[in-house]
Amino acid sequence: MKVLIIGTYLEIELIEKFNKVSKSNSKISIAAVKYSNLISKGFRENIGEDSKHLFLAPIGTFPNCKKIVWAQGKINNINYIKFINIILIKQITISLYVLLYILKWSFKYRNEDRIVVFTFLYLPFLFSMIPLKVFTKVKYVSFIPDMPSYEFSYSDNDGYFKKKLIPTYVFLANKLISLLDYYVFITKYMRDIFPKKPFSVMEGLVDINNVNETLENQKEVKNAVMYSGALFEKFGVVKLLNSFSKIKGDYEIWFFGSGDAVPAIKAQSLEDSRIKYFGSLPNEQILEYQKKALLLVNPRFSSEEYTKYSFPSKLMEYLSSGTPTLTTRLPGIPDDYLNKFYFIENEDYDGFRHALEFCLNKDKEELYSFGQKGKEFVVNEKNYKKQVASIVRNLQKFIKEK
Repeated sequence: MKVLIIGTYLEIELIEKFNKVSKSNSKISIAAVKYSNLISKGFRENIGEDSKHLFLAPIGTFPNCKKIVWAQGKINNINYIKFINIILIKQITISLYVLLYILKWSFKYRNEDRIVVFTFLYLPFLFSMIPLKVFTKVKYVSFIPDMPSYEFSYSDNDGYFKKKLIPTYVFLANKLISLLDYYVFITKYMRDIFPKKPFSVMEGLVDINNVNETLENQKEVKNAVMYSGALFEKFGVVKLLNSFSKIKGDYEIWFFGSGDAVPAIKAQSLEDSRIKYFGSLPNEQILEYQKKALLLVNPRFSSEEYTKYSFPSKLMEYLSSGTPTLTTRLPGIPDDYLNKFYFIENEDYDGFRHALEFCLNKDKEELYSFGQKGKEFVVNEKNYKKQVASIVRNLQKFIKEK
């Protein structure tokens, strides 16, 4: 079985370079890059040279990013998609490049079972399948970390032209999804939405080669609550902020990231010195702060419909840090995680405050032990090699049955 992984990736040095010449709403998502790369690494470590890769550099469209043409086909032995970085032309050139690349790869391995794996749903990738489904016997698989209908619902900062195109984009994506042969869902609830085809469920994966070492000196742990990620009011960030402000004691709350909740955070930080806003820092620095915090929080509201189809990647990152995590009871959280989190049971202000106080009043040794239990769980059971190994076995079975 030959596998071609198509996703998004860029080395950290290049991410920092392009983020410097990109507008704030077009910064590269570290989470998406890590996700694609870990999937690719997982396949490579499970099936070796039978796995190849092709990545899209996730830069913003011109003029949000100053680069007009991505002409590099290979950087440091990483294969990249070439494209013209102008809206619509970008999508067309990506689709054509992917189509030709798959065609060449498919012909090379024409006597083998062949599977193309998309690490996320992206319309230009899906368009590339249309002629190939007619002329080749390649099977197409996609990881589905987000629903197309919710993919653009988090921010109001998109440009006018992009907002006009989004409904058409979502409509076409939902239609073309039916061309896929196999799905890898992020939650079990996605199976009720997509066409009835073979599927696996994989909520996330962690890099065991990059898991934070736990602080040896517990005196370095600060009396701090921490949230890192998209700072949107829709994600419960403002409610977390206001709830914390009602808590008395020598505690701090640290916010990292960007989004529409930043003005509220900055305003309250002027009135309450315990509230700290650090802005958008490199992921390596954020991971260091996670180790030093007393408690990590995910305040995303569980009542929103999209949470059934979501497992925030930050939860995997939080657990990997060894710091205990407090989260809302999202429906997409699998059962085997339920004893690895503290939960916010009531999502009003009092519920948030009581949950924070419940955790902060615990003995530090108890918090440390609880955090270590979560870390051991994801390192041993949810590492990228083990998670992808399960997908590989399912795909091998799928191919044999066809």
